[in-house]
Amino acid sequence: MKTGTAARRLTALLVVGLVVAASGCGRYPPVSREAFELSKAVFNVCNARRSEQLDTARETVLARRDAGRISQREGRYLCDILDLAEAGNWKRAEARAQRLLRDQTQW
Repeated sequence: MKTGTAARRLTALLVVGLVVAASGCGRYPPVSREAFELSKAVFNVCNARRSEQLDTARETVLARRDAGRISQREGRYLCDILDLAEAGNWKRAEARAQRLLRDQTQW
């Protein structure tokens, strides 16, 4: 293989890697059973575009976090998804909730 071809391939791989890293394609780490169940509820709210249920969903997430039933990190994941929905980014919110659920292989 010529040096120029190898350099172009390496550059292309680096660019692809940077794009993937910047696009947030990372996996969610494992969450508790309680957070998993809340994730399903958040997904349903986002999937059905139920803006009238966003406040209730957030209150539930925060109450369970404050009671120690889910971790701070898990609460942040779910609130970030709800933030997207509240901003009208329903498709992104739904996609993130779906990814959070999909990444949970232990449940």
